[in-house]
Amino acid sequence: MAIFAQLDENNVVINIITVNNTDIQNLSFPESDAVGIAYLNSFLPPTIWKQGCEDTSFRFRRPSIGYKFHSDCGEHGGFSEPKLAEDFIWDASVCNWIPPVPYPQDGHYYYWNLEHKRWIELT
Repeated sequence: MAIFAQLDENNVVINIITVNNTDIQNLSFPESDAVGIAYLNSFLPPTIWKQGCEDTSFRFRRPSIGYKFHSDCGEHGGFSEPKLAEDFIWDASVCNWIPPVPYPQDGHYYYWNLEHKRWIELT
């Protein structure tokens, strides 16, 4: 099975569709991308589609509703989670938003506090 993300005019994922491998001629990515898009556009109104991946072996992460497609990530573009806060900075090399303060590397779990703009340890 292959997954395809429907994008809006701002490259935000608005729908996810699963396609049988036979419908993409059992091709691997990136060849399957164009074949899958042609297949979807053959019975759905033409729109912007990008193939995604369950295991993140391409396009950085599995697309989800609300994620954004960035053409500047890697060779074939990639999906990112929504920007968490205004002060996060885009880094195309990892296809992700980078916080202004690095995530602590002490083995504990943290969440980003929007009001105080810092990591808070989960307890």
